[in-house]
Formats: sequence, C-alpha cells, structure tokens
Amino acid sequence: RPQKVCLCPFLPLHPLHISTHLYIIQHPAEESKVLRTVPLLEACLPQDKCKVKIGRRFSEERDPELSTICRKSDTLILYPGAEATNLEEFILESPIYPSTIIIIDGTWSQAKDIFYKNSLFRLPK
Repeated sequence: RPQKVCLCPFLPLHPLHISTHLYIIQHPAEESKVLRTVPLLEACLPQDKCKVKIGRRFSEERDPELSTICRKSDTLILYPGAEATNLEEFILESPIYPSTIIIIDGTWSQAKDIFYKNSLFRLPK
C-alpha cells in the first residue's frame, strides 16, 4: 500500500497476548485480494493463537482438528443468522468463556456458502 495509507506503523511490535484461539476459515478467493485483513490479524497475534484454513469444504475426515474444535462446548462461530445468539448476551449468560472463535472470511455469499455447506460449522454456538 502507499505509505500514507499503510497500516504497518500501527501494528504492535510484539504479538498481543490473548487467551482465545482464532480459526479463520478463508474462502480461496479472499487469499488473492489486495486489501486483506487476515494478514494484519496474523501479524498482531501469536502464531499458536491464530490459524487460517483456506477452502470451501471441510469435513471430519479431511480436517479432524477442525472437527474436534467445532465439537467443543467452548467454541463459538461468528456468523449472523436467525438462530444466532447475541454475543454480548452469550458472554453475560454463559458460565463458559469461549476458548476458540471461528470466523468465516469471505463475501457475504461466500461466507453463507461455506457456513451452510459444511455441517461442522453448525455445531458450535
């Protein structure tokens, strides 16, 4: 990016200390975009706290690690929908603080496609 709009000077010098693990499920088309936020997120967080998985389809057989994460009671997925729970209400009402948050990175139609065509992503709250 041109220097006047570059965010690099504003990134932390050292990774931020967070207790939550992030799994970014990135649509393959997002990987080649010029203005991407995932590399910024990766630059700000410890490597063991931020994992990016690129693809459209995920299954228990192809990705047992993701399957295990999705089945944990303290995993959340950020996705809007009729059955979604308000995050603030969830945090206030839940005795369990989320250890893992799954985020789908893509356009709205790409995210919708990923969410609805992967039954794993309907397991977390």
